[in-house]
Amino acid sequence: NSCGIEEVIMPSSFRYMEEKCFHKCSSLRKMDFSKCVWKKKYWDYVIYDCAPKFEFRFPQGIQVVEKQVYFPNKDEGQAFTCVFPPSVRSLQSGYHYSTLYFTSKEAPVAVAGDHNSTPRDCKVYIPKGSMTSYYSAFQSNVDTLDFIEY
Repeated sequence: NSCGIEEVIMPSSFRYMEEKCFHKCSSLRKMDFSKCVWKKKYWDYVIYDCAPKFEFRFPQGIQVVEKQVYFPNKDEGQAFTCVFPPSVRSLQSGYHYSTLYFTSKEAPVAVAGDHNSTPRDCKVYIPKGSMTSYYSAFQSNVDTLDFIEY
């Protein structure tokens, strides 16, 4: 199924969307909420069946990521790219086979003792000087991560 939409860039006035708003939109390659300040302080939406190479940028103000945005499979490699704003403090769902960009020097906290809430098999871009913070936060899967300081 294709919705015909390839890219969605939300304006700064956008604050909320319904749960299944973009499900099965196989042509969708990019969703950018980075100019928005979200009504809620948590992200709990999952977007299924988008294009194989998919980029997502979270809205400003999100502090808790409760659900993984997109579920790439191992065969897609690191085709899913996700950019987290500096406000993110907690990951409650892991990201696997993805490319992740963190903009805060302080790593978000993953659910303690749950390796599924920690990124795994990912390229992880982090600000220079923040390696210790991210290494410590993601230690349960650190051997599967490729950290790149920028």
